[in-house]
Amino acid sequence: MPSPRSVTRRLALGAGLTAVLAGAGVIAYPFLWLEGVQNTLTADTQQDAAAAQQWAPAPAMQIQVAPAENTDFATLHVPRFGADYARIIREGVDEDTVLDPGRIGHYPGTAMPGGVGNFSIAGHRNISGAPLRDIDQLVPGDPIYVHSDAGWFTYRHESSQTLPPTAVDAIAPVPYQPGEQPELAFLTLQSCTGWRSTERILALARFTAWSAVDPR
Repeated sequence: MPSPRSVTRRLALGAGLTAVLAGAGVIAYPFLWLEGVQNTLTADTQQDAAAAQQWAPAPAMQIQVAPAENTDFATLHVPRFGADYARIIREGVDEDTVLDPGRIGHYPGTAMPGGVGNFSIAGHRNISGAPLRDIDQLVPGDPIYVHSDAGWFTYRHESSQTLPPTAVDAIAPVPYQPGEQPELAFLTLQSCTGWRSTERILALARFTAWSAVDPR
């Protein structure tokens, strides 16, 4: 049987640990709250910027030439993320100039909207407005729209996978088949799985239609 002194010591240690954990929670809570506020503010700012963006009407389908780094060139619309969801797509995936400000980034060297190959884009899921927070909610058949000076490009979601960050073949011209010659037009959305970003969620969609006017 434990001695009274041993019992007292265990109780003291338990109380001390509880106090430390509680203190850590108190310390962490303001930072988590501020992160949530910052996410909301950034999301609102990006939504307003996308809504205000006006692209010149395109009389016929064309494939854009890739713009210069850090140039805004299109708007992403995903009804599954919200009826009015819209985020601007910027060339490049640099953290400081593209992703952290809350933009959707386009991987340089991958296809442009509607082009044969793999139009590959990425965005944060937990910070900077979390533009791809609901990427895991996509289901096969969901429409994904890309609007630019070249018109409206409609893609349909086909499948999603969770893979390690080293799976770079996901953005190959033929997704997951590096070295293959593309014949179709795809779109790949990429984001992290959670706060630790240990894996990536990749949503694959196929180009199905072009329109000069809003098809939604």
